[in-house]
Amino acid sequence: MRAEVEELFEVLTLLRNPQEVQDFLTDLMTPGEIEGLAVRWQNMKLLAEGLKRKEIRAKTRASLATISRANRVVIHGTGMIRTLVERLEESG
Repeated sequence: MRAEVEELFEVLTLLRNPQEVQDFLTDLMTPGEIEGLAVRWQNMKLLAEGLKRKEIRAKTRASLATISRANRVVIHGTGMIRTLVERLEESG
């Protein structure tokens, strides 16, 4: 892995609260990039919660191809999406 990517991962662990995360992402990314990231998260979260692709499309307006790619990550990824969905449910 490139050193710059590893450093980015390390920097993310230094953020201490949601406001710092928001400030960092606002400085780092364009509003469109943040919105895209938020939609990607929603697609994955809803898939992990068991919603059907057509239901997710109605909620997020993402294409079925985008949702299908997200589904592959939820199914075959590292498992972190499901872990974070569980943590979010526990904290809420």
